[in-house]
Amino acid sequence: MISAPRTLNPKAAEAVRFLVDVLDGYFQTEYYGLENIPLGEKFVWTHNHSGWPSLDGLVIAKKISEENERHNGTSECGLGFWHDMVASAPLLKNVIENMGCLSIKEIDQYPFWDEHNIFITPAEGEEGNFKSSFSSLYKLAPFKTGIGRIACKGNVKYLLPVSIYGPEESFPVMTSIKIPISKISKASFKSKPMELFRKNFARVFKGDLTIPVLFPIQAIPIKWKVQFHPPINISRLVKNQQKGEFDKATYKKISAKAEKVIAADIESESQKRENFHVIMPKVSKEAVSKIISLMAS
Repeated sequence: MISAPRTLNPKAAEAVRFLVDVLDGYFQTEYYGLENIPLGEKFVWTHNHSGWPSLDGLVIAKKISEENERHNGTSECGLGFWHDMVASAPLLKNVIENMGCLSIKEIDQYPFWDEHNIFITPAEGEEGNFKSSFSSLYKLAPFKTGIGRIACKGNVKYLLPVSIYGPEESFPVMTSIKIPISKISKASFKSKPMELFRKNFARVFKGDLTIPVLFPIQAIPIKWKVQFHPPINISRLVKNQQKGEFDKATYKKISAKAEKVIAADIESESQKRENFHVIMPKVSKEAVSKIISLMAS
């Protein structure tokens, strides 16, 4: 049971800010459309899931946090929802909670929606950041309806689509492998390895497990770009849901609005972007000094 609003742990916040500062320098991240962030309003944001380490969301979240602090004096960047397999994994569960996030399966159990003004989930899911960086580079996976459910639960006014380019080139994936955990765990034959599998693995990973096959070279210095698009007013759709008219069709309409904007931007950007164009990375002296300090401590 969730007994308190989920918030970002101050130490986790400091670590994320430092990490993104290093990423912004190393990949020379450029931000566009900051004026489109509907600061002061309730909104949900989503983006194309780019790069298997899921650093894309951190980069966008930090920029929203900075703009919010600059304009409103609050560092809120969004109550995040992660894939259930990630959020419930033993090694990652505490990390997700310290980052002020929840499992996507906790949408209906979370009682503190009114405590938040901003919400976020990558609508593609793991199909987005685990796709091949070569055969499926910047090809969107179909958006899921979770973003619509979150918008309605949070009673938001705006949907903010965001496009990000670079991470899936910097952290390339060759392909991905799907392991049907649920089917394997339901297999009728009995053996000691199978019982151990059911007890220690299938208990955590309920559905299919997607494993990315990584390219041998990672953290390739390629310029990153983040584009904040004009917010979409979805208050009419959300109000219908608030009256109790809950239906998946409405969630799908909200999800489709974000997908349409991001897909159009990707098509436009792909015509002018030079993929896998390596740049000279930049890391500030302050960042190097802090890294040495952290290593020493």
